Amino acid sequence: MIPLPWFIFSFLNTGNPLYPFFSETYIVSLNLQLFNIFNFIKEIGILFTNLSDPISPIYVAFLPLAIFLYRRFPRALKTISWYSIMAIAVWYFTPRTGGGRFILPYLPGLSVLAASSINYFENKKFLRNVLLISVIFVFAITIFYRMVANYKYLNIIFGSQTKNEFLTLHLNFDFGDFYDIDNYFKKNIKATDKVLLYGFHNLYYVDFPFIDSSFIKSGDKFNYVATQKSDVPERFNSWHLIYKNSLTHVKLYSKVNNLWEEY
Repeated sequence: MIPLPWFIFSFLNTGNPLYPFFSETYIVSLNLQLFNIFNFIKEIGILFTNLSDPISPIYVAFLPLAIFLYRRFPRALKTISWYSIMAIAVWYFTPRTGGGRFILPYLPGLSVLAASSINYFENKKFLRNVLLISVIFVFAITIFYRMVANYKYLNIIFGSQTKNEFLTLHLNFDFGDFYDIDNYFKKNIKATDKVLLYGFHNLYYVDFPFIDSSFIKSGDKFNYVATQKSDVPERFNSWHLIYKNSLTHVKLYSKVNNLWEEY
């Protein structure tokens, strides 16, 4: 019921309730390599160790224990076991472009499974203590890692750095992030204007009327064209370059007298 509104919205707009899955945007395809156990182990290893947002290795370490103890689980815990297995299968058989973020919604189930497994070693105190110590050890390392990763936010949290300074220093403009670091767009693009964008990736901080080239359609009108780390399409070669920023790699083009163009 929770994702139902999104399923309905996707179905009404694309005819596919699971969009972008099973579309040209996000192709889900099966191949023999996916059924290779060594490939599965490799992908699981990458998920828990070698991503920019790695998942705690506790989950993968406790999986064999959960499989071994499955017969002793009560019905509710068996249900969570199957839920966890299906979650990993869905993650594995779909494109894993999101790194670890696509497995995050299922971690509560995996956490219950891992924690419950420890309780089945009450009569084997040494093994139970080893499991508990491993959890606490990984927890401590994770907290330390997150503290180091979040250190850069302290200056803006305590007010010693402005939002503009922080974003200018930390956004990845080479990747396609956008931010109006010198307020050029804020000062010159009016609410009645429209900017056609090419080559941008993250548009979180776009604060002016725009159309991205990925969803523009025939009949859309605009009076500016902006590019980031990409050449302006040939049809706009006659337009004039009116702004360029060497740090953000943004270029802005306009027709003479700010005339409007229909796509």
